[in-house]
Amino acid sequence: MSPGAGAGLRTFVALFPPLDIAKQSCSRAHELLRSNRVRIVAPERFHLTLCFLGHLELGEPEQVAHEIAESARSCAPFFMNLGAGGVFAGPGGRQILWAGPSQESLQALCTLREAVVGAAERAGAAPAERESAWTPHLTLARAQRQVSGEARREFESSSFGNGPRWSAKEVCVALSGPGLTGPYPLVSRVTLGA
Repeated sequence: MSPGAGAGLRTFVALFPPLDIAKQSCSRAHELLRSNRVRIVAPERFHLTLCFLGHLELGEPEQVAHEIAESARSCAPFFMNLGAGGVFAGPGGRQILWAGPSQESLQALCTLREAVVGAAERAGAAPAERESAWTPHLTLARAQRQVSGEARREFESSSFGNGPRWSAKEVCVALSGPGLTGPYPLVSRVTLGA
């Protein structure tokens, strides 16, 4: 069975940082949020979503992967580094705590996103989010209730970019959905500039 064939699965296109970078970010988030009741995201699930496509029909994730492979040839690998932390408000007082890309990574990241969105649209899979709604980030933790004001201010003013930069050299088409644990199942890995 194709990875895109499972009922209830959602497709997204993302960059996945190396596991050592994800582990460092986990440790930093835990250190900043230790006095709050939060769930730190498992390092193997860290990713920066370029394009969320939602539920696709059988075979569509593979079509998206094919178009992205074509577009990825025009995008060179680039260095990524994390910048400041941030917080999204969720339903019922929940919060999502995240780290955004550094300013030096942003231009290349936006160029790659444009290529990915164009490829998805050519494959007939329009992004589920509006262009204006995209905030590039890696989710680090989720809180069931609001994080205390002091911890939130410290988190938002912290830089996660003290660790080493990594080379973003591939983009992945991945699946998420209810009951999936561990690393996200991949439809494809596409090397940039190849």
